[in-house]
Amino acid sequence: KHTSFPFNKLPRIYAFLASNPKMWEALYNSTKAAAGTMLGVEEGLALTWIDHFQRCILEEDPDVIVSVHPLMQDPVSRVVKRV
Repeated sequence: KHTSFPFNKLPRIYAFLASNPKMWEALYNSTKAAAGTMLGVEEGLALTWIDHFQRCILEEDPDVIVSVHPLMQDPVSRVVKRV
């Protein structure tokens, strides 16, 4: 509802990857740098999702935001700072 393609497909993709460990490993290895950091994935997600998150927070007006996925920490914190 609050994200655009391809990110709105991630729940289905995540379920598929969770049931296919070799695919999960291949995706993981293709997105990490030698030092173990993500190759701009976090920054890209933040820039892509920030407006969607802001709209979601403004529409839903939550009392609490719980963000547990490491890739979601930065986008969520950026929106909270904006709002």
